[in-house]
Amino acid sequence: MFLLGGRPGAADLAVKKLRTRYPNLIVVGTARPPDAFDKNEQLLREVAQTIREAHPHFLFVGLGARMQENWMYQHGRKLGVPVSVGVGGSFDVVSGLLPRAPKWMQDWDFEWLFRVAAEPRRLWKRYLIGNSRFMAIVLAQLLAAVIHPGTMHGGAAGQL
Repeated sequence: MFLLGGRPGAADLAVKKLRTRYPNLIVVGTARPPDAFDKNEQLLREVAQTIREAHPHFLFVGLGARMQENWMYQHGRKLGVPVSVGVGGSFDVVSGLLPRAPKWMQDWDFEWLFRVAAEPRRLWKRYLIGNSRFMAIVLAQLLAAVIHPGTMHGGAAGQL
């Protein structure tokens, strides 16, 4: 596997922790490209070359929501990696650089609230605005399905 992204040093620390738990784990590389590397053609080529040369079977991409999905969509197929997975801030958590929520918050599905409280400046907009927009879209589509049954085939609504 290959780990791409995370905070500086997070992927390498995550690998160390994972190897203590899974001694037979094969990690062929990690990379933490500079911020905004996705807007620099030279950096994009260098990251792609590093991944291609490592020949991973699994690529875990921790570049954060939207950026990692966009990057995988635009570049993932060209890398020759069978499986690419967006993992958000997982390297930061696995490495210990970012604490997990208390067990009771995890059990009650409130880990998101813990993350917002820990990093409000970075996450408030994603959770407050992004999630509100998402819920509005879901509710509008559910309402449309109730008012007009059988119309949820095809188009964006049919892809949910």
